[in-house]
Amino acid sequence: MKNQSNPAILRPGTTIGSIDAENDDNFLFECFVKKYDLDELLDQNSPYSIILGRTGSGKTAIVKYILSCKEKSQEIDLADTFMNYIANSNIIKFLNDIGLDLSLLFQTLWKHILCVEYIKIKWNITQQQENNNFLTRILNKFSKEKGKLERIQNYLDMWGGDFWLETDEIVKNITQEYENKFEAELGVDIAKKVKISGKYDNKLKEEKKVDIKNRVQKIISSDQLKCLQNLIDLLAKESNDQRCIYLLIDKLDSNWVDIQIRFKLIKALIDVLNKFRSIEDFKILVAIREDVFEKTILETKDIDTQREKLESICFQLRWEEHELKEIVNKRIALLYKRKYSKDFISYDNIFIDKVGQKKSFDYLISKTFMRPRDIISFVNECLSISNGKTLISEKSIRIAETLYIKKRIQAIKEEWFSIYPELEEIIQLVQSFERNRLEIKDFIDKFDDAIITLTSLSYESYLINETKNYLNNISPLAPLLFTKHIIVCLFRVGLINVKNNNNYLHSNSNQGIISISEINENTSITLHPILQQRQK
Repeated sequence: MKNQSNPAILRPGTTIGSIDAENDDNFLFECFVKKYDLDELLDQNSPYSIILGRTGSGKTAIVKYILSCKEKSQEIDLADTFMNYIANSNIIKFLNDIGLDLSLLFQTLWKHILCVEYIKIKWNITQQQENNNFLTRILNKFSKEKGKLERIQNYLDMWGGDFWLETDEIVKNITQEYENKFEAELGVDIAKKVKISGKYDNKLKEEKKVDIKNRVQKIISSDQLKCLQNLIDLLAKESNDQRCIYLLIDKLDSNWVDIQIRFKLIKALIDVLNKFRSIEDFKILVAIREDVFEKTILETKDIDTQREKLESICFQLRWEEHELKEIVNKRIALLYKRKYSKDFISYDNIFIDKVGQKKSFDYLISKTFMRPRDIISFVNECLSISNGKTLISEKSIRIAETLYIKKRIQAIKEEWFSIYPELEEIIQLVQSFERNRLEIKDFIDKFDDAIITLTSLSYESYLINETKNYLNNISPLAPLLFTKHIIVCLFRVGLINVKNNNNYLHSNSNQGIISISEINENTSITLHPILQQRQK
């Protein structure tokens, strides 16, 4: 039942905001829905350090909200600083290509940056004199503790004068310092050739590579990490829990960094986060997309242990239907207040009551992945289709649905490409079924076709490698094992729900991952509604 009439005629270009939080300032702050557990994320005593969610789940929106409401907060723009500079270093690329373990180097760089950012914010260091005042303060405070002071003296002598510089300058300086040391170990001839192209590893004999790794590894020692940890310990003594400093890191899913180095940098960042917990007034929050996080874990050897260890520091972004309805209502109310009417207008005032037998909002939500971006996108399509009308009809919703679903499926393929480059072919396989509810045997029946399709792809991925293994596997269990991998993939990206006996597993709930061991011959699968619609 409509609460009041809606006489306003929808104009061209009407939207309830951008699906991208970076371009959504017109709606984001006035319509921000504060999740009930957001205070726990912001609590400086909580273990949360990672804001984890899928594309469009609200990670960047939360980052922008924190920046707007917390006085002592700052975001590191990685695109212009750390990752971009590191990824463009031919010396570091070369060392990575010959198989040198760069984890200690990257951890050292992260610790250095995070320490400097904390110091700059806490003591408001923006110029050389303030930098000098801070150094004097530290030296005086620990003048009687010579042992502790000596452990950081070399670090302060080398880098203490740089604290007032911009982050990109600090990154450049410390990276160049390491590059110079690496070049000295490589020798003039090799260093010159590496700096020109970065691709010189294939011209070296294995014995030479081993020799280089052994010599360079001495530079990337644990001594620097220990020195930085001593600095962190000293900063912890200076900290208090009165006014928390929030350092925010976003945009780790950008495509501006070398793919080989990208995930090692992210892994190194994750590894050092807990080292700063002792600083009571410092909270580091890193926004990471789920697929990027998953790929980072896959790069480690002990996947299960790594995931379990990290779960406690991850703030999982999950939305309830009533929260998404609140987002839509707030945005529609603001839209109409600005453009059409001073009266309070909500979703129920401008949308038809039902689509088929379902309430219209329930219908819209069923086509989403329970994320703000999805519902905003769908509502925007409905508004666009309804140009010149006062009410969004069932017909308009169904037309908008087709446009919305096409974009969403393409977005899913792009979102998960780094892990599942074969996802487009898997989706085509699923869409070839005539039913929405499937059994394991339905997939097994298409085993041969799927094997041929996936092994013909030129991509490198875990699933494709497994597919090639099954090609030469004469075991009668091979089709079942292969099918399990396909189901794990589809569940992970949110395109199916799974039922084992009477136990339903929903991919868009907190059960975002399913293991192969949870799938058996009695498992049944239900396609997500966006795949059901595509079959018609």
